[in-house]
Amino acid sequence: MSEQYQQPTGSMGQQTYGQTGGRQTGQPMQGSQVGGQMGTQQSGQSHKMTHERVGQQFESEMTNELNQALESFDRVVEISEWCADKCIESGPQMAECARLCEDLADLASLNEKLIARDSINGPEVAEAFLKVAQQGLPILQQHQQSPHVQETYQAVQQALDATNKLLNSIGGGQQSRTTGIREQVQQQGQQSMGQQPQGQSFQQPQGQSFQQPQGQSFQQPQGGQFGGTQNY
Repeated sequence: MSEQYQQPTGSMGQQTYGQTGGRQTGQPMQGSQVGGQMGTQQSGQSHKMTHERVGQQFESEMTNELNQALESFDRVVEISEWCADKCIESGPQMAECARLCEDLADLASLNEKLIARDSINGPEVAEAFLKVAQQGLPILQQHQQSPHVQETYQAVQQALDATNKLLNSIGGGQQSRTTGIREQVQQQGQQSMGQQPQGQSFQQPQGQSFQQPQGQSFQQPQGGQFGGTQNY
């Protein structure tokens, strides 16, 4: 499924967000060759740069939940923009689906940016994405016979799962309204790391420090002293 999507992404991205849609013969090859590094000239490139900046600057804070959420947002941006273009080409009967895909792409891109700057509004916007995505699933299901809508439906479902896991890892998004998602993820990691060493630091030293010295210090000297008195 991913290979089927990557080929039209370059062509549609260049046609829609590039210069014009007239150069359709030469541009699809360029889009497929450049692939994910270049993306589209405007929105596609900006959200890729955002995702790379998060990975480079905050690699030490990247938990599995945070990384999966960013990857899923990244994919929703790409596929939803492509799907919106295809829906517009299909005619007015796909207008509602096109608007939904544009909304999903914008919200996913905004989530990436807010996570990158660790905005305190990150959890709230993530919840907004959940609401819009859940409400939009029936629309995507209605047009799922189209390959581009089916790709979008699968990407949105993955993003829903990843976003729910991320919010659950920071207390359902309700833990703090004064810190961003990254800081809350880091705080949760520090709390879980602080609980594990405490259980190990008390049990092992106590078992070794009391039993062995007491058993050796009394039995051997007493046996030697009584053996000497029996000779007399």
